[in-house]
Amino acid sequence: MAIQFKTQISAPHIAGLIGIVYLELTRYEDARNYLLEAYDFSKKKNNALIQGRFAEKIALVEYELLNADSSEKYFDQAIEIAQRSKDTPLLARSLLGKGKMLLRLADKEKSIEVVRSYYETALLLASNLDNKALYFDALLALSKLALSNGDIDIALTMY
Repeated sequence: MAIQFKTQISAPHIAGLIGIVYLELTRYEDARNYLLEAYDFSKKKNNALIQGRFAEKIALVEYELLNADSSEKYFDQAIEIAQRSKDTPLLARSLLGKGKMLLRLADKEKSIEVVRSYYETALLLASNLDNKALYFDALLALSKLALSNGDIDIALTMY
């Protein structure tokens, strides 16, 4: 798809950018097509950093399309790549995304402790970054988790 463009920017980067735009526009099928193209190319080129970032975006798309198995697979890949390459922002975002996915698509009772662990790890990781938005996303995720569990006081005081 993106190969047809003639520019100094590589086709996979163009595909990735188009995919991210479609993701923001909530055109998930289109986003998935472009992101998979970019992901496949980054995988062929052994560019783990870019592959991890595209895996996280694909996981978000699959989450929105209610494809739980695929979403989990790509979140797991993004987490593994982020850990291996020490990409702290990617790791934090992927943990938050996987937690959100588990809460929506899994048995809440069984997954709540795992999700809390993901969110707390993401908060710890984000607290060591200059990325305040990611830090507040983790705080908000923990607060929403506490609220969904009926822990209003914890949501208000701890987070």
